[in-house]
Amino acid sequence: MKNSPKRRGLDLVFLALGAADLALTLLLYFRSGSICEGSPMAEYIWRHFGISGLVAFKVWALVVTCAAIKALPGHIGRRLLDFGCGALAVTLLESVFALGLK
Repeated sequence: MKNSPKRRGLDLVFLALGAADLALTLLLYFRSGSICEGSPMAEYIWRHFGISGLVAFKVWALVVTCAAIKALPGHIGRRLLDFGCGALAVTLLESVFALGLK
């Protein structure tokens, strides 16, 4: 099934938000030396494998999520992308707020 132009645009927005989340995580880490992850899995990886493990996990999670959404029918994938973009936007706002406090 071919993706609509609107869905392709959301794919790019999702990837851009994921990349921004990774960049802000690194910025927070290098600015303060520590971070607090909201995801229990990411927090576990951060505690046991450090920043390099967390970066690898975030990149892996973004790639797997994009591949899984791509395999779904158009309307379901579009709704998941809507939700994912919203969730990432909230995460980014939280990171920007945390940067302002440090």
